[in-house]
Parts: sequence; structure tokens; C-alpha cells
Amino acid sequence: MTTDSKDILTQAVSSVLEALGYELVQMECQVQRQKLLRIFIDRTDGQAVGMEDCVKVTKSLEIPLDQIPEVDQVFKGAYELEVSSPGVFRPLNAPKDYKRFTGSRVRVHLFRPLTAEEGDNADYVQKNPKQKNFVGKIRQLEDERLVLEILPEGPAPTGRKAKAVASSARSPEVKIPLSLISKANLEPSFDSDLKAGPNEGI
Repeated sequence: MTTDSKDILTQAVSSVLEALGYELVQMECQVQRQKLLRIFIDRTDGQAVGMEDCVKVTKSLEIPLDQIPEVDQVFKGAYELEVSSPGVFRPLNAPKDYKRFTGSRVRVHLFRPLTAEEGDNADYVQKNPKQKNFVGKIRQLEDERLVLEILPEGPAPTGRKAKAVASSARSPEVKIPLSLISKANLEPSFDSDLKAGPNEGI
């Protein structure tokens, strides 16, 4: 898919979703063997995406997509439309995503390591000069830079461990230019999620 075709398709899909109260999180196009257009959506009201949301969006997109010439140019025939929730590892693609999930635990991958000046934390960068992958909590978005509190790998601590961490010295922070981020997604705590019970939230 060319950049122009993708932009036109993204704009068309986003327009339909916005009118329905959803936003486009990510779009994948598969043209080899099985032809598939996969769309990941999120609700703008902050509620979790359910099966009924996916069915509603699928039906609402079928006719508009058939009227876009670029769709036929890409797939050259029949294709399957799949609408899904972004899941617990929801990708973060735009500045508004980082603002929306301020305070959340995330995993961030960079194109290259930070410089001391970029990270605004010379001590941390000097100790971790080759680091390109970070797990941390979003503090804020500041001048096109993500302010990230660095957290240890693994599940977030709970119970007494969480209290011990809270009472200890604050974790280091780094500032990451959004232009350096190759991929970012939410990093859930499965340890605490599992304690909620298998049926909670379904």
C-alpha cells in the first residue's frame, strides 16, 4: 500500500469511526494470500471495546469502504474486514494517546539510545548508554517529549511490596523525544489483573 493510499484510507475510516464515537488505533493491510484489512478501534468515552462495538463498526464501514477507489486498487478484488479491540497491550501512536494514558505503565522502544541532553538526565544516560527499551510510568507530555518514570521490568508490585516501593526514593525520570519512539504500548500488570477474578470486566 502506498503512503497516499494509506492516508486516504486512514482518513476515511477515522471519519466514520469519529461519527460513531470511536477512534482508529491502528490499521493493518494484508495483501498476500488471504487479503485482509484489520482495524483496531477504541471508544472515545473511555469504556472497553466489546464484541457489539466491533460488529457495529464492521457494518458501518462496509459501504463506505466499497466506495473508496484506493481499496480496490490495494486488494484488487474481495477482501476480509476485521475489526478488533486493541487489547491490553494497546499501542500508543499519537501525542493524544500519551496524554490520555498519563499515569499508566508503558513499554517504549526507541530507534536509537538517548543522548544525555535529550534524556535530560545525564547520570541515568551515562549509566545506561545503550538502552533503547524502557518500561515506565507516563508522567506527562512536555514539549513533544515523553516524561517517563523508569520502572523495573516484570509485574508491577502489589500489597506490601508496593508500599515499600512507594516509601523508597522516587525512580529516575528521562525525557524521550516523540520522534525517537519507534513503538510504544501499554504494559499491564497481569499480577493484579488476575486477582480481580476471571469474569470481572467481561
